[in-house]
Amino acid sequence: SPVVFTLYKPSALEPLNRVREKEVPMPRDGKAVSVPLDIPSHQVMLKCFSFEERKERDGRYDWKLEVSVVGGGLQRRNDDFSFVAPSEGFQPNDTIQMPRTLARAEWHDDFEQSYWLRFDDGTFGSVKVRMIAGGAHYAIIKGYLNPKQGSRNLETDPSKRW
Repeated sequence: SPVVFTLYKPSALEPLNRVREKEVPMPRDGKAVSVPLDIPSHQVMLKCFSFEERKERDGRYDWKLEVSVVGGGLQRRNDDFSFVAPSEGFQPNDTIQMPRTLARAEWHDDFEQSYWLRFDDGTFGSVKVRMIAGGAHYAIIKGYLNPKQGSRNLETDPSKRW
């Protein structure tokens, strides 16, 4: 049985600001919740819309989460082995949608997405946003920011990750 190993050469490590895990209660009506990451000007804004009153028999209901960066942009991060934030392609927001019309195997009340962040002051970061839309709705955010203005390097010391 062949096995594929993916190797990469780590870049120079820079000191990063760790965004410690934050658990945030989420209103179901779309009211904005601001989550400060390290300093007041570095914030992620979350809005959850949940329509549990329109549940299917198997428990599926419509819900969505809107994620935005205050004073900056974000981009979905789909590669766990990339540690350099992109230089372009950032959007003002992203929406995760879970319509009740999805097949049972595709619909979830618990969803996680990783993002690259860019703030207007030249700070780059990477965060994971997890939304739990079942029961008491809440979001969990954790990640890293590079305080060196303009540096897109977000490689952390492996012994200090998450």
